[in-house]
Amino acid sequence: MNCNIDNVAELVKNSDPNVINKKLIDKLGWLVDYHLELIRWNQMTMLTRTLETQVKKL
Repeated sequence: MNCNIDNVAELVKNSDPNVINKKLIDKLGWLVDYHLELIRWNQMTMLTRTLETQVKKL
């Protein structure tokens, strides 16, 4: 999904929070199984971006 979180909030403001929660779990629940991998990926991404910034300053 490529939209601003404010747009999403506006679209669901009158929706039942339980329905929204269930839909989010149905759609994204599989990510729970990859929690540690996602943390590592995020750390590597941050490291790579930091290194890239430092190299560009040389």
